[in-house]
Amino acid sequence: ELAERGFHTGLWTENGVSQIAWEVGTAGTRACKLDVAWVGSGYYNALNACKSAYTGIEDNCDERGYVWSVCGWAGTQRYSIVWSGDQSGSYEYIRFHIPTFIGSGLSGYNLASSDVDGIFGGSSATYARDLQWKTFIPVTYTMSGWASNDKHPWNYGTSITDINRKYLKLKMRLTPYMYTLCNEAYESGVPAVRAMILEYPDDPVTYGTTTRYQFMSGPNMLVAPVYTSSYFRDSIYFPAGEWIDYWDGTVYTGSSFLNDYMADISTCPVFIKAGAIIPMYPEMLYDNQFPKDPVTFDIYPNDYSSFEMYEDDGLSREHRNGAFAKTLIECDAPGFGSSGIVTITVGESIGDYEGKPTERSYRLEVHAHGHPNIIKLNDVPLTEFATMEELEQAVEGWFYDPDDRLGIAHVKTQSLPTNTAFEVELDVAVGIERVDVNEEVIIFPNPTSGIVSIVSENLEINKISV
Repeated sequence: ELAERGFHTGLWTENGVSQIAWEVGTAGTRACKLDVAWVGSGYYNALNACKSAYTGIEDNCDERGYVWSVCGWAGTQRYSIVWSGDQSGSYEYIRFHIPTFIGSGLSGYNLASSDVDGIFGGSSATYARDLQWKTFIPVTYTMSGWASNDKHPWNYGTSITDINRKYLKLKMRLTPYMYTLCNEAYESGVPAVRAMILEYPDDPVTYGTTTRYQFMSGPNMLVAPVYTSSYFRDSIYFPAGEWIDYWDGTVYTGSSFLNDYMADISTCPVFIKAGAIIPMYPEMLYDNQFPKDPVTFDIYPNDYSSFEMYEDDGLSREHRNGAFAKTLIECDAPGFGSSGIVTITVGESIGDYEGKPTERSYRLEVHAHGHPNIIKLNDVPLTEFATMEELEQAVEGWFYDPDDRLGIAHVKTQSLPTNTAFEVELDVAVGIERVDVNEEVIIFPNPTSGIVSIVSENLEINKISV
């Protein structure tokens, strides 16, 4: 039944995996959770228990070994995800897990996690807060049945359920970003959850404990979890550069500290590094529920930047034999928030794997703090639409929403072959000046083209001299 719903079943063992050939080969299990009662007596047993479970899965099916273990030493990351054991949910639980995961990454453990809000204690607020920031780590895990009330994300009332649903949906959409980071960890050892000093080794602020309660989720997302019973977050540190609030588009300039950041119960403080390119899949409830089409690129243009998206079949071990694809996305632009030409190039998808799409459509969400004069796809002008609803109904085109995170150009393409590169070019006019001519008139000056656009609902303009 679970398989038909897109899920894989695993077993929790506390005395060994002697039946794993039948469990995997016949019953169809694909994961093992190892208990301290079996693996907790020492280094030898822990490391080899993880290996036995991992190889037991791979020896009896064509898919990847998936093991979850509570303890281990150097080398365990070859075979197992690790989690921090049976604890009680609280704000203190959140606080000490932030540096725990940072330290795990620095120690070679990319896949480190803990139960959402623990398995005992906790509350609706700490459940929501803990789940929020774990959206931006590779593995999220919830354990129910031990607390006085079952710890399911839908068990805390409508408002908290809505918050939990929001972040779980976001986590699914961020799959290509996080999956790429996990492949980078597989290839190089660099973890997805990155200490600030790992990304900014030349910034002395990152040397001590000042930034221990924030981290980089990959190169582009700065996450500063709320770990106290408060609607404000202090001591968020931005390294040099521009940082954009993920939720409302507010721009902060580093190097600087941010205090009194307003973060209500629905908001985990997340900031995007200018230049970021973040790939996202369509909304779905589990992997492969729907085709991964369209792919959305969330783009924050700033000089030159790039991101190489990794994809494979998601299940088999064929990626170890070269069955995967990488797509280079590049953005060449003026400084963040500046006028000028923004050129986005989506390269050919290089490589192959079972189920790779031969074509797909794309959505680009380009953070442009001004209305584009024109947007082209492969040098052909796209149609501008007056509303998002009209764009959704069209095969391709664009719509600019000045109220979406301080200005987003939404670009939609028709289905394009994945073995061919394409280019999107935006001529962005930044610097909106409002003047009063008996009513509000909005002027969009573009110093690059010399064109001035005048927008007014009621005023008829026949001629203007500049």
